[in-house]
Amino acid sequence: MHNVVAIYIERTLKYGKLRTGTPELFHKWLTKLAQYMFQQDQTMIQAKDLPSDLFPRDIESFLDEAVERLILRKVSNRYIFIHRLLLDYFAELED
Repeated sequence: MHNVVAIYIERTLKYGKLRTGTPELFHKWLTKLAQYMFQQDQTMIQAKDLPSDLFPRDIESFLDEAVERLILRKVSNRYIFIHRLLLDYFAELED
């Protein structure tokens, strides 16, 4: 299943031009997001709760682009990975 998730992420990030960085940088931010959420024992998070030193200045643009690319889902003003497998995949990656 890990390979399926990796292929999904790779194709999702390569589809069209990213507005908030390169595919590698976007992947790094998703990894940091998942690891932070995992450490905080959270499945949903608000942009204002994220430490500014780990993420881009315009964190909401990054999160919204992840929503557009079907990696995250936005519920009110909170963000959640579209599936627990994605959260687990990114949380287990090395920085």
